[in-house]
Amino acid sequence: FTSLCSNGTLLTSHLDADGRLEGTSRSEQWFDANDDPIFETPAILDGIAYFPTFTGEVLPVDVSRREVKAQARWSLAQNDQEKSWRPGGARLILTDSAGTGYVLMHPEGGEGTHKNGGPEVWAYDLAKGERLARIPPRERVAEGGDDDPFARDPFGGHVDLAGDGGTGVAQRRQRGRRHLWHFGT
Repeated sequence: FTSLCSNGTLLTSHLDADGRLEGTSRSEQWFDANDDPIFETPAILDGIAYFPTFTGEVLPVDVSRREVKAQARWSLAQNDQEKSWRPGGARLILTDSAGTGYVLMHPEGGEGTHKNGGPEVWAYDLAKGERLARIPPRERVAEGGDDDPFARDPFGGHVDLAGDGGTGVAQRRQRGRRHLWHFGT
């Protein structure tokens, strides 16, 4: 398993078949926790963990091998007009089985706005670092409340936009149940 360290490295603990520690390895520094912290819960797809940063970058890390390896970072903003948009919220990134990542975004982001939800969900081809769509959800529930699927399970489920009927409300499947993904405006 791999742990995030405040010095911008990853510490990987290697276990034997009986669960005993065989050893550890540490990556090179791949982010700066002071200048551009990362959100601690990534989207993981095909062995790559996608960590959004507070300033709107994405740091992909290959966690499929014994030694983790950082890959080239890319920006969520696709043009200069979007540079003030930032990711934010309690559970701000999800993936689907097609390789699309969905990130909750808010405008006028700055210091201290990393916990804010947002009026849009931006969809990306994670492998290419290219945005596919900007999706403005039309409904809102209180973040972290009982109706918020992100408050239940940060790792489970997938977003399914295929059957939204044009509502702009993403649907999330988790353990055989269906949840709606609502965000504030």
